[in-house]
Amino acid sequence: MRDSSSSYELSQVELERRRRLFWSVYVLDRMISVSYGLPPSINDEDIAVPLPSITVDEYASPDRYYYSMTLQINRHVVALRRLEGKIMQNIHLSSSQRLAAISPSLSTSYYENTRREIDDWYTQGCLMSSSAMNDNDHLPFHNTITWHNVRYQNLYVLLYSPSRLNADRSVEEIEELQAAARKYVHSSLILQQQNHLPFNWITLCRFLMMGATLFYCYIWRLNHITPTGNVQVRSTHENQASLLSAASPRSTTGVQSPMYEISNDMALCVRIMESFSQDWAAAKRAAAIFRQFVDYLATQHSTPFVESTARNDQGLESLSRHYDPVLDAVTTASILDVPVNEQQLISLQTIRQQIHELTKDTLGETTIYAYA
Repeated sequence: MRDSSSSYELSQVELERRRRLFWSVYVLDRMISVSYGLPPSINDEDIAVPLPSITVDEYASPDRYYYSMTLQINRHVVALRRLEGKIMQNIHLSSSQRLAAISPSLSTSYYENTRREIDDWYTQGCLMSSSAMNDNDHLPFHNTITWHNVRYQNLYVLLYSPSRLNADRSVEEIEELQAAARKYVHSSLILQQQNHLPFNWITLCRFLMMGATLFYCYIWRLNHITPTGNVQVRSTHENQASLLSAASPRSTTGVQSPMYEISNDMALCVRIMESFSQDWAAAKRAAAIFRQFVDYLATQHSTPFVESTARNDQGLESLSRHYDPVLDAVTTASILDVPVNEQQLISLQTIRQQIHELTKDTLGETTIYAYA
């Protein structure tokens, strides 16, 4: 895909319009690809079309500042979609042969470099937002801090989501994944409060992904983590006793267990899904499944707690990249105080199967997010 061979016959205005149209299609293609967890239709290697630019008439216009700001925002959105596509291709869509050839050191290097790219993108976006703060009445939605927060957390969820490249997970990676999913949910709630969260297929797909991610983090912790933070496989009964007693939901120590955080965050996912209209059958189905998981966790947390020292896994609270004073002010719902009928509870295996089926029914059989 490149400028037409007859582009020299077009005026600069017409040529620029064609370029803008192409990049609009590109952004839409990438957004759908990442939301559904499916391969994109447009490959970056095939693109030879310049990024959008300002025309002579726009530059000479009294609204030159508006056109310049719009250009910066559009290019920043393109950079976001390119980064998302890069993560998708290198981590989730690579062939088995290519992944087998990647050494552990090379994999570590890739994750570090990608994290820097994500942080650079977010920093640049915050600078753009800050420079436009004096014109709040005309501040585009895609140039707000809240929008950048949501996109930033989604990049980290995409980076650390389960894949063949990161089959051997560490505690730190799970903490990164859970923290990013948690911040994404809370950021989206702020968008909803600002009436900026669209209840469309993209939002539905993203929250299906977040629900599956939180469930995955719970299962991983249940199977691998001991109270001291060491990784080893233990029986389900032993892990439930150790994990759920790490800190009582009503404890006055100020330490919340990861299980408690997952339960609250999944309850917030339920709230978002229930905000869709009744016509959205997939959203209502997701809300019911997620609620079953919340009820399951509520019963687990309502069991007697064994006194225990706080675990040394404070990464969820200390990750500087995920710190946001606005998001940290969000009050989590005390869903664990809600009484639950234990006879209505279903097994984790059943919940897992329901999430898996819902994900495939909604996102497609080949979606990369069917890892619950």
